[in-house]
Amino acid sequence: MQNEPSSSQSSGQARKLITLASTAWLIASGTMLATLSPGLAAHLSLDLALVIALGIAVPMALRKPKPTAGDEGLELALHLARAAERHEGRSGKHHQRIGFIARAVANRMGLSDERCTEIGQAAMLHDVGKIWVDQDVIRKPGRLTEEEREEMSRHVEHGAALLQESSNPIVRLGGLIARTHHERWDGTGYPAGLMGESIPLEGRIVAACDVLDALTSDRPYRPAMSLEQALDVIELGRGSRFDPKVVDALQACRTLLSETYVESTTRRISV
Repeated sequence: MQNEPSSSQSSGQARKLITLASTAWLIASGTMLATLSPGLAAHLSLDLALVIALGIAVPMALRKPKPTAGDEGLELALHLARAAERHEGRSGKHHQRIGFIARAVANRMGLSDERCTEIGQAAMLHDVGKIWVDQDVIRKPGRLTEEEREEMSRHVEHGAALLQESSNPIVRLGGLIARTHHERWDGTGYPAGLMGESIPLEGRIVAACDVLDALTSDRPYRPAMSLEQALDVIELGRGSRFDPKVVDALQACRTLLSETYVESTTRRISV
């Protein structure tokens, strides 16, 4: 009787599949991330490798007409954003909610409609780098060790490295947001300890939106807060963790968010 492949052999085969399939597609489309797949595949579980392989192959095979290379780069990045959420054990809607809120905040801050749309799309890529974080760490229900916190914090640099060389300007903006959405207004954030307006506006916007969505989502160690409670917590971070102008804009979206936040969990911002 022929021996069945071990789990490690199956995992290796899946990693080869995602490496070959996505590399071939990336080269053929002329998009960014020519070196993405080998580095990504080395860190993937079997299930996650298959999710990404199918997530890339099926939509690309079915979609008509063929998009531009830049559009394909953005689509791949969004597939990875969804895969990163599933890797983390989330529903896959967090990135959509962040895009929805970030777009609303940017609008309240007086940015053009075009720029608001770009920020909303790019904001959905903010946590792509979490796909590199060990699943035992990212799904741990209790307090992280210092070493685990360091591994988790590196997701911002992984995400930036993944996105910042794209030919698509929205994907590049996603890389900027990925790198800067954990910086703090008072300079105590990471990875660079940027302070005040030295933090790109897009990163400042997503910093507040990300915390709002985290507070209003269930976690293993606490239930979700109401929107009102979460906005009160954001207010406490004014001038320390968050840009006061971003807090003003987020508070000004209170009615919009209370009316449409649940709906936004199933809304996909058009790309």
